[in-house]
Amino acid sequence: EIIDLEFKARSRRYEDELELLKVLQGAILKYGPIDEQWLWNRFNPHALLNRLNTAVQTAIDTIPPKNRVLLTYHDSFAYFAKHYGMKVIGAIQPSDFAEPSAQEVAALEKQIKDEHVPAIFGSEVFPSTVLAQIGRDTGAKYEATLRDDDLPGNVGGPDHSYVGLMVYDVRTMVNDLGGNPSALDGIPTHSAYD
Repeated sequence: EIIDLEFKARSRRYEDELELLKVLQGAILKYGPIDEQWLWNRFNPHALLNRLNTAVQTAIDTIPPKNRVLLTYHDSFAYFAKHYGMKVIGAIQPSDFAEPSAQEVAALEKQIKDEHVPAIFGSEVFPSTVLAQIGRDTGAKYEATLRDDDLPGNVGGPDHSYVGLMVYDVRTMVNDLGGNPSALDGIPTHSAYD
């Protein structure tokens, strides 16, 4: 039975590879030679995610160290910040969805002023009056366009993918925090599944 399962798995991979070869053959006949890098990125999502990870880190590394701080609308950015060497100074909407107290807002505003934080980040989907007020009170730019679960663009569009979301968010954060997001240029964002 184990041999039979292994044979079926190999057969399925073989069928998938044959189907891929048919698609490639058709594309080559229709469009001419295919760029190897495009082919690699299109059919190897792990390579694309590794390339994205490297580009994100490279872009974040251009942010002046004192500006590598995040005040966001959601506490999920803590994982992102830890991975890429940033510091989270607060989340306006923690996982329990509680609004911050007046004392917590005052403490965040003091920290933003003391650390000269250039930008704070909100969501296009869930606008935050608290973050907008903190931005006005401190002079930090309030960027209200980050995405965490709403893909950019329209289904089938060039940026409507996880990679498109990451490129958009990181480009926005890096720009607003004084870095150079050009490492993200050329990262393919179109979904292979739309």
